[in-house]
Amino acid sequence: MPSYEKEMRKYTSQKIVSIANPVKSVRADNNIVKDDKIIFVGSISQNKNQLLLVESFAKIADKYPAWSIELWGETHDANVIDKINQLVVENNLGSRVLLKGVSNNIPAELSKSKICAFPSLYEGFSLALTEAMAYKLPCVGLKNAPFVNEVIKNGETGFLSENNSEEFSKYLEKLMIDDDLRNKLGLNAEEFIKQYDEDVIYEKWSSLINKLVK
Repeated sequence: MPSYEKEMRKYTSQKIVSIANPVKSVRADNNIVKDDKIIFVGSISQNKNQLLLVESFAKIADKYPAWSIELWGETHDANVIDKINQLVVENNLGSRVLLKGVSNNIPAELSKSKICAFPSLYEGFSLALTEAMAYKLPCVGLKNAPFVNEVIKNGETGFLSENNSEEFSKYLEKLMIDDDLRNKLGLNAEEFIKQYDEDVIYEKWSSLINKLVK
């Protein structure tokens, strides 16, 4: 990301070229029926901050009984799982907050979802987040999370929240109740993420290598 390049320039006089990760090109099927589902993809860990998502959903779950959360990813911290399960029991969300584990077909799950919640505390270059955006999902993340706050443009491709359940739940609810807003932000997200399309990134690598060879 440009911010990382800017930071690195403080420590070296060498020429720096920054090239992002490629995000797989997507042709989303507009005929797929989406579920009232909020999706998170990533390892279950302290940094990924899934507890904030569950706490936020618990605040509004009774108002929207059709909605659910799916958490996809490997467990890296059993303590986080225990705390999530405790929250689920305390708030009677047993059938609506689902720990789904690992999938070989995350694109299919993204296609069926309406919102991506991404409460990570920090990221490098998150393919989980950028791929969700490529699938036209509006995203909710944290305004102080590096990388996350560079690709989620507040009010344009999603929303950026403080790290508390009151504000995070407010943004989730805003997207849950407004189909037009979801669609608008989702389309913006898809358009924004095209700058990281595979063809664009591979061309940057090709250009760099050719320049070095010459």
